[in-house]
Amino acid sequence: MSANTLSDHTADSLVVADTATIPVDSLYPVKDSCEVKLQATIEMKKGYLSGICILSHQGDSIRGALFNEFGITAMDFNYDLRKDEVMLTTVMAMLDKWYVRPVLRKDLLEVLHALRAGKTTYKDDKYGIQFTFLPLKDNDPEDETEEQPF
Repeated sequence: MSANTLSDHTADSLVVADTATIPVDSLYPVKDSCEVKLQATIEMKKGYLSGICILSHQGDSIRGALFNEFGITAMDFNYDLRKDEVMLTTVMAMLDKWYVRPVLRKDLLEVLHALRAGKTTYKDDKYGIQFTFLPLKDNDPEDETEEQPF
């Protein structure tokens, strides 16, 4: 067996074993091309940020975007599954500070680990930041009742 075949086989078995440990109630995009939409709230000592978070599994990474209620992108990030690290690609000006970015990277990594374990909240006790991610219900027009005209 060649080294490439061994590493490919090992990687395949790791992925299978890895996805088998993810709880059924996980809010984590497990499969490639899978997308998860979440209601997100980040509470800090001096305020909060709320909106929608979309996580999309693409190959060896998960891409995430957090939008506020007005549709303004608060942050975009990539989570490298192999390296187990988060890279911030875009951060809104209010949060784009040299001392805030490392905290966000570390906290988003912990949030992704929590989501994978089926948890919906993560609290950074050191900085007093709480992240809450809940499943976002899609509004299905068939579920809505029609109002009768007057």
